[in-house]
Amino acid sequence: MQRVIHLIEALQGAGIPVPPFPCVEPVPVNPGARPALAESEIQARTDAYEARVEAWRQDVITLHRLHFPLR
Repeated sequence: MQRVIHLIEALQGAGIPVPPFPCVEPVPVNPGARPALAESEIQARTDAYEARVEAWRQDVITLHRLHFPLR
């Protein structure tokens, strides 16, 4: 992740917009709002979030390569 932070700093320093970091989906905290999440649903949400973070990381790396090609 430290590498990605350096890439973001380089992109932002060059005035290139960086996609926002993925947000975590809010989970209702009011027990009456809906039934408690099953362990499988919690795992599915975790996996989906991790996939969004990985896609975001790859987008940042690709964006950096497009604007700062290796010489």
